[in-house]
Amino acid sequence: MIVIARIDDRLIHGQVTVGWSRFLRLEKIVVLSDELAGDETQRLLLGMGVPEETAFEMGSVAEMAVRLRDEEFIKPRTMLLAAAPKAFRSLVLEHGFPLEEINLGGQRYEGGAIPICEGVMLTEEALADLKVLAEHGVKIEVRATPAEPKRDLFAMPILARDGAGE
Repeated sequence: MIVIARIDDRLIHGQVTVGWSRFLRLEKIVVLSDELAGDETQRLLLGMGVPEETAFEMGSVAEMAVRLRDEEFIKPRTMLLAAAPKAFRSLVLEHGFPLEEINLGGQRYEGGAIPICEGVMLTEEALADLKVLAEHGVKIEVRATPAEPKRDLFAMPILARDGAGE
């Protein structure tokens, strides 16, 4: 079962493999990445960072959209993980895969990005993708670690103040 869908541009790192994995008792991590799907070196490097007892899969959004519909594939407690919102936008809108909520974690600064809170900077493209997901009923919560309280992205002061959350 999918227990969390997370956006984190670092993909596999301590917050994911220690914090989230232990808290949610993850049995599998699935990385959605059109950019990395065919890169065996990246697959091996990312897989090395996953706890030994946790299964690891990586593939394109289209490939994973098919595999995620297989009950056996998602039978273990699974985290869906993508580096940017566009992967989940594609999964939900183009491939019709239902998600109720997405956890927004680390997003580093790129030129012109809006600082949302510590560790989360969103480009106009990323913000637009998240708005579209929200318009399609997907809740977007901001939280780096499980110990933090859930915060609704579009209720964050910077977005509420300048109307970007509307």
